[in-house]
Amino acid sequence: MKLPDFIIIGAAKAGTTSLYALLDRHPDIFMPTPKEPEFFARDDHYAKGIDNYAALFESAKSHQQVGEASTLYSLAPFFDQTAGRIKAHLPQVKLIYVMREPVTRAYSFYLQLIKNYQNVTGDLAVHRSFEDFIDPVAHK
Repeated sequence: MKLPDFIIIGAAKAGTTSLYALLDRHPDIFMPTPKEPEFFARDDHYAKGIDNYAALFESAKSHQQVGEASTLYSLAPFFDQTAGRIKAHLPQVKLIYVMREPVTRAYSFYLQLIKNYQNVTGDLAVHRSFEDFIDPVAHK
């Protein structure tokens, strides 16, 4: 059974997708699809068992390092069993934590939410300022 040698974690809009894409192009590294299996964070995925998770990596060649990237793993308050699950199944795994300057990251996330809303609704108006987004109580 092949399991990850490393896991990329970090905040949304911090660069995990870019790092995943760069590593995925390297011939000595195998990255699965989907990019974010979220196995150790989500109870519904974890309940399917480690063999189900391992199936994501079965195409890896014997010489390749194996990794995955799931940003949910960094949200410990919401997924408090994640670290224990990783330790139980992957005690030697290397963690790569991607960080970004916080205000720039928050603004990028704000823009993504606006774009997602506009794409879903067709409403191109911006209904919340960035200031409202980061502190909704103070800006009522």
